[in-house]
Amino acid sequence: ALALIFGGSAAGAQLYGLQIVSKVNVNTPDFTRLTVTCPSGKRLVGGGAEALGSRSILNGSFPVNEATWVAVGHQPGVGNLGLSVYAVCASIPDSHVVSRINVNTPDFTRLTVECPSGHRLTGCGAEALGSNSILNGFFPVDDTTCAAVGHQPGVGNLGLSAYAVCAAVGHTQVVARENINTKDFTRLYVACPKSMHMTGGGAEALGSNSILNGGFPTDGSWAAIGHQPGVGNLGLSSYAICAN
Repeated sequence: ALALIFGGSAAGAQLYGLQIVSKVNVNTPDFTRLTVTCPSGKRLVGGGAEALGSRSILNGSFPVNEATWVAVGHQPGVGNLGLSVYAVCASIPDSHVVSRINVNTPDFTRLTVECPSGHRLTGCGAEALGSNSILNGFFPVDDTTCAAVGHQPGVGNLGLSAYAVCAAVGHTQVVARENINTKDFTRLYVACPKSMHMTGGGAEALGSNSILNGGFPTDGSWAAIGHQPGVGNLGLSSYAICAN
């Protein structure tokens, strides 16, 4: 079932010319950034990524500035992977990226980052750093805050980064499907109400061995995907961030 987990209103700019720019399933060496940039005159409001391949692990989906989104991952024992990156762009005069970068964090512990006063959350990102690190989630926890979560087997902690894309938009809400038992490599979709625009989203793979493969926009919806080796299914959450 779908759940509206939070929403709110504030005076703000309208979103115009919403556009998704992407590079899909690009063969990429392990731990190498794949980037996509908004066209001139537009700024990021959100973004997403997917790591493709039966052993692939998504390490990061995050903004590096107000126009460029990054995907990074690895595939142990292979050395490269299929990687996709998505930027959600809009003609909006004011957006900011707020981040906490490479914070030493215990396994499966949320690292959060919050938008400044007067701004609302439009996109979330995260990166798990460390040669064995696994990203488990990047997702909204309220209308101004993003969370990142990950783990590093055999170590117990990891370098974790969390990113929030924040804009002076009006009404916002997040629609979520949380901790849904999902077969490995099966997309879990969630969509915004018809009256709103999807600016970004999030995803979380739950389970002690779970691996997040992606959280990204597709066909008017937000998709989350992951897998749990040796189990065949996982708890998966998918979040669409909606605004107008």
